[in-house]
Amino acid sequence: MGVCEYYDVGAFKTLPLIFPHVMGADLRRYHQEARLARFEFMHAPTREWGCWTLDHWLLSRLAWNPAQDVDSLVDRFCRAYYPNAAAAMREHFRQLERASANILALQMSVGVYGTNAGGRLTHPVPIFPLRHLQLRETHPPTNDGPDLDEIEHAMIEARAALEQAKTLA
Repeated sequence: MGVCEYYDVGAFKTLPLIFPHVMGADLRRYHQEARLARFEFMHAPTREWGCWTLDHWLLSRLAWNPAQDVDSLVDRFCRAYYPNAAAAMREHFRQLERASANILALQMSVGVYGTNAGGRLTHPVPIFPLRHLQLRETHPPTNDGPDLDEIEHAMIEARAALEQAKTLA
C-alpha cells in the first residue's frame, strides 16, 4: 500500500496552513500499518515555503521516527530557525495550527466545495450545516472543532505572534 499526502495544496489552494499534530498522528498510523510500502508528499515548492517550512521539516523528521513528540520537534525547529524569537514563533505556529484545524469543514460548507452564491439563492441551505463548525463558539459533547469565531481569533493571535517575532529577529 502507498500513501500520497497533499497537506499543503489541493483543496487548500496554497493557504498558509500547517498540520503538525495531524502529520504526527498520520505518520504514526502509517508506520503501524505493516503493509505501507511507500509514502509520498506532494507539491513541495522549491523556494519561499513560508509557514510550510515547518511542515516539510517536521515531515522529514517524522518519516524517520514517527514516535517523536510533535511539540518537542516544533520547539526544536523554532529554536533552530528563529533563535531570537523562538517563543513567539512557537505561539504563531500554535495559533496557525488551531486556525487550520477545521479548514476542510469550512471549505465544504462555504468555500470552494460549498454551494455557490447562485445556488444559495435558488436552493437556500444553512451556511453552517455542520455541528462541529458554527459561526459562534460552541462545544458539542462529541465531534468538536474550532468554530468560525475561534478560527478568526486564532488567526489574529497568529498574526500578533508573528509581528512580535519580527521585532525580536
